[in-house]
Amino acid sequence: MINFPTLYVPELKNIPEDQMARVYVFTNGVPGSEPYGGGPFMFQIDVFDSIPGQAEYSQFRIPYLVTWNDDAKPRILTSESTILKAESGGEFTIKKSFLVVNAPMITLEMQGNYGKTMDKASMIPRMFESMSGVKGELTFVDENNYVAIFKLHSEKGMDMMRMNP
Repeated sequence: MINFPTLYVPELKNIPEDQMARVYVFTNGVPGSEPYGGGPFMFQIDVFDSIPGQAEYSQFRIPYLVTWNDDAKPRILTSESTILKAESGGEFTIKKSFLVVNAPMITLEMQGNYGKTMDKASMIPRMFESMSGVKGELTFVDENNYVAIFKLHSEKGMDMMRMNP
């Protein structure tokens, strides 16, 4: 959600809420730092309520905006349970946004070197579901810096290339 060309897809609002997960986005508090940088407001990175393999996982997420109160002592929070506990303790407020974001996660089995990591990389099957006519492949992984690069293929573009050799 930072420095990334974002597409607005109105149809995402039609996904039933019980099929969506949550992402907690910090609007203030601890400034973003290495190795993760920061969230879209440049404070601590976002916290996801579920990951692939868990029953609650969905790539489609509702952002919940977390704002620390002036009298609270901000700290890094790393799980939904610690966030909800801090909210119930009156440390901050959480506001549900009206947005839905497509935020798929990628699972990697780390094998210690680039080749084996690439062989074991698997995309979540629903990753490109919201991008009609697009297929993708993982082309680069840098697990030390949390970077993955994908090559997207548009079926429409491939058809155009076949028609215009």
